[in-house]
Amino acid sequence: MSERERSDLPGLSSELLAVFELGDAAARTIAAVISATSAGVEAGWTQCDAQARNDRDPAYGLGYWATYPPAKDGGSDVTPWEDAWFEWGVFPATDGSPWESWALVAGLTVGDSGGPLGRASTESWRAARRAEEFVETSVDSFDRMFRFRGLDALLVADTVAAQADVASSWILDVFSCLNAVPPPL
Repeated sequence: MSERERSDLPGLSSELLAVFELGDAAARTIAAVISATSAGVEAGWTQCDAQARNDRDPAYGLGYWATYPPAKDGGSDVTPWEDAWFEWGVFPATDGSPWESWALVAGLTVGDSGGPLGRASTESWRAARRAEEFVETSVDSFDRMFRFRGLDALLVADTVAAQADVASSWILDVFSCLNAVPPPL
């Protein structure tokens, strides 16, 4: 950090000190909410295919992601989803994001082929999903069709279990919405 950058910063305040001191507690709490959310999604959909990890353990917390087969309960009729999977996670804001900080995200991610997002035959399907508040975006070099929800939406509940129920219900609704009307071939 340059001297100019340092001189532009305010000094340590009681507010900044409180944030610093609460940081570990906040990180543990968000990890617990994400862990319980993951269990709720698996109970309502199917076991995840892949997830963010720290060595062998799931990396619950900010930046977590998990992927699932598009067909509920791992069903085999996934042909319209070609090289695509359902995904949810907690992603940071980026330039042009529809959220301001960290957000809960859920929806469809496609691989290198472009899957259903890359076919001209799916334009009307994609338009209908956009009308349902899905946003087409590219994150980490993957094309995605996601819904976004700020983490403040979890504040309607006041326990980890209740907040995880809010999050997992929302994620399952997103997956169900996509699964109910698969893209045309």
